[in-house]
Amino acid sequence: MPNFYGTKNSDTLIGSNASDRIYGYEGDDILYGLQDIDAIDGGIGNDILYGGSGNDLLIGGIGNDTLYGGDGDDRLYGEDGALNPEDIGTNYLYGEGGNDRLSGGKGIDYLDGGTGNDRLNGFGGNDILYGRSGDDVLSGDDGDDQLYGGDDNDNLIGGNGNDTLYGENGNDTINGGNGNDTLIGGSGNDYLNGGAGDDYLQGGDGDDTLVGSSGNNILIGGAGNDRLSGGIGHTTFVFDADTALGTDFVQVGGIASFSTLDFSDTTTRAINLQLHSTSVQSATLDTLKLILSSNQASNAIGGSLNDRLEGNSYSNQIEGRAGNDFLDGKEGNDTLIGGAGNDSLVGGRGNDILTGGEGSDRFIYDTEAVFTVGSVGVDKIIDFTHNIDKIVLDKTTFAALRSFAGNGFSVAREFAVVSSDALAATSNAFITYSRVTGRLFYNQNGAATGFGTGEQFAELSGLPVLSAADFIIQA
Repeated sequence: MPNFYGTKNSDTLIGSNASDRIYGYEGDDILYGLQDIDAIDGGIGNDILYGGSGNDLLIGGIGNDTLYGGDGDDRLYGEDGALNPEDIGTNYLYGEGGNDRLSGGKGIDYLDGGTGNDRLNGFGGNDILYGRSGDDVLSGDDGDDQLYGGDDNDNLIGGNGNDTLYGENGNDTINGGNGNDTLIGGSGNDYLNGGAGDDYLQGGDGDDTLVGSSGNNILIGGAGNDRLSGGIGHTTFVFDADTALGTDFVQVGGIASFSTLDFSDTTTRAINLQLHSTSVQSATLDTLKLILSSNQASNAIGGSLNDRLEGNSYSNQIEGRAGNDFLDGKEGNDTLIGGAGNDSLVGGRGNDILTGGEGSDRFIYDTEAVFTVGSVGVDKIIDFTHNIDKIVLDKTTFAALRSFAGNGFSVAREFAVVSSDALAATSNAFITYSRVTGRLFYNQNGAATGFGTGEQFAELSGLPVLSAADFIIQA
């Protein structure tokens, strides 16, 4: 095997067509391996190494090196092969043809696998890895790395650090590892696992599987029939239902976790979402069907049109955003926020916090049964505005009412404003409002002591003026 040795100066060494050993020593060297199986070591300095054809071993050594594997199944090391702690240079490694192995080192490295089924490892530093064509394995290891799978079916591993991983084409497997990572699948049926940390996962086209694992994660399935799993922590599932998304299965709830289904990017489709249902539901008429794994999802955010969002038995936060929305908290101590538009809010069971937002909003009390304290709770209405918003009372729930259905009380004595909570319980009126505390009562037994089967059912923040005209009676 011919041997070629450089000097302390900057040398250009050209090997033979046999299997060569080429060592640049010191200086900024240019080393050519040509044909057959070559072993090339740049040594100290900023070197350029060409493997040529054959299955070559290229070692950049200490310095900022550039390595070209050429044809054949090559091994390229940006450092001296022993992970020298003194070598923190920036290396450029190009595998080119063949099934290559590229290892960067402790510095900031650029690795390009080229064609073939390659294995790329950035090691330390904030590295950039490109798999290109072939079924490649890319590992960022330490540092904040960027990994691009390229064509075909790749395996991307972020390792430690806050990494950005792109599967691009093919059916890719992407694992973020530790850190706050960004994972984007691209085209194909991809598997994305964020690992530890607060991660952002976007499936792209194809039927993808997204797993948030631990941390506060954002999951976007994209087009195709996707499986989305939040894991431990707070997971936000984002859906832009303006485009065709397919049928998505969403793994929600579980120990030490809560979930938000976010449709705020949807501007041209109305959303219909039931957090209490595990059946297939059409979240939009034509672009998205959802299957929730359980009825344990915590929160929901609507889009720009007229949405219908329903909660479950847990304490939900539901935001309508723009549009004339209908929000129903169902059971639990819920927070409902209407947003812009003329919204309808139903707290349901529990002690709920209701905010209508901009527009003329309705706060609806209808249990489809006779009033009980447990079925209504005591809600806090944050932003009731006199002569703009309405409180809707159903006659089945408030059975003592004799007023006809419509605006206000046709029987005027059924509503009264009083100066204390005590007077609310002895008033002749069935619906009494304390202007001192902002509390609203159902006084089922009228002037008799106590509230009978009624009780306080709301409190209006800010002590707004309240008159009979602020109510709607529904049959």
